[in-house]
Amino acid sequence: MSKDEFLKKLEKSLEILNEQERKDIINEYKDTISEKVKNGQTEEEAVKDFGNLDELVSSILDAYKIDPDYNKESQIDKITMEGEKLIKKGADHLTRMTKDFANKIKENDTEVNLNLAFEIIIKIFCTLFILGILTFPFKFFKNLSFSLANTFFEPFSGLVKVILLVLLIALYFGVAFLIIIAFFKPYFTKDKEEKKEPEENKEAKENKEKNIETKNLNNENKEVKIIQRNGPTVGSVFMTLLKIWVTIFILLPLFFIDVCIILGLIFSIFYWIKGINLLGLTMLTLGISLLFIWFTIVIFNLTFSKGKVSIIPFFIGSLVTAFGVLFFIDMITNIEYINEIPPKFKLETVTQEYKTDKKVYINYNLNGNITKKVNDKLKDNEFQIKLIYDKDNASIGISNDKNYKFEGYICENNSSLCDEEYNYFSFYHNYHDNYGIAKERYNDFIDNLKENKIYNYSKLDNVDVEVVANTETMKLIEVN
Repeated sequence: MSKDEFLKKLEKSLEILNEQERKDIINEYKDTISEKVKNGQTEEEAVKDFGNLDELVSSILDAYKIDPDYNKESQIDKITMEGEKLIKKGADHLTRMTKDFANKIKENDTEVNLNLAFEIIIKIFCTLFILGILTFPFKFFKNLSFSLANTFFEPFSGLVKVILLVLLIALYFGVAFLIIIAFFKPYFTKDKEEKKEPEENKEAKENKEKNIETKNLNNENKEVKIIQRNGPTVGSVFMTLLKIWVTIFILLPLFFIDVCIILGLIFSIFYWIKGINLLGLTMLTLGISLLFIWFTIVIFNLTFSKGKVSIIPFFIGSLVTAFGVLFFIDMITNIEYINEIPPKFKLETVTQEYKTDKKVYINYNLNGNITKKVNDKLKDNEFQIKLIYDKDNASIGISNDKNYKFEGYICENNSSLCDEEYNYFSFYHNYHDNYGIAKERYNDFIDNLKENKIYNYSKLDNVDVEVVANTETMKLIEVN
């Protein structure tokens, strides 16, 4: 355990002591460790000489006649105390700001301070307005990119849409964060000149602190003041609820997105190793994962007061994402998109022949297309229904009702259909849940992608219907 880790854990374990006594003890152990380091020991060896930390804390508290088990309090009490500390710090900070503002009013022109207040209010409204306006170009680029993605074939188009959506979200949050920093950074940055103190004041302050420390060291038997809390305050409950809300509705969704992006990164690396050119996709998912993880850490630290977060990962993530976009665009533009089924698979044609002496209505309710084809070699009142589909993938049947009459709402919308009976045809289908077929398609897709080719696999799930009849008979046939 390093020196800093040891001192932090020791200070946290001695929270029951008042602040000055706790500082005296920490300073004493800090000086002891420094002395041992000067004599040739490492920080870890010096810390190890103190023995078990829990036993050390117990001995210190025992000297103050405090039960070492005091710290075994409920988690709710701990959260309550942390919330009260946070509120107290906020109240102290607000008090100081109020005093500084009042002093500025006394020292300077009142109008200048009012201008400052109005300036902050105007900047808040401007920031909200800009962030709202900023959504329009992002929506435009989203619709445009989705339109381009629709030109690709499944499953590639869905993957492109997900990647583009995540990228746009990350980019929007990044730009919004930079806008907020640019607007309000001056109000959180103190002037360096104000931090300078006269040397005389510094010396007097240091002497005063030394006198206080000497006085406290001499009073070893000083009575410890323990504050007893009867229960949580309204402020602590509010802060706890706020943290719970942020955790459930912001941090958990962000964490889920982080996990999904990391899984996408793992998959892209896996298929890259298998021989597919996915450098652009790998860089893109890596950059997006860095951006979202950084943003998650920022929200977490702001919520639980865990300190500052470096801006460097954001710029690194943005740079990697930018290069990833360029490589990804180059990758997808070099792929040949073929709007046909893969050559390895074959569609079969099943022909059914029918006769009719009345009007025919064909209700097409399948995925694919239905077309009419005139063939005058066929006799009058004879027609064919051809089904073109992958027989290994589905079973297709035709249902025929020779005396069908439309009823109900259909007649209300189209009364001409209800004037007579129809020779009614409809289709029923059953897609096979075959693992072997899915595996064969997957392997074929990977092999084609290695050659920078993508076929339209969705056509394998289509059932195209062709109705064939001579010119006179075709006048009797109607399709929906």
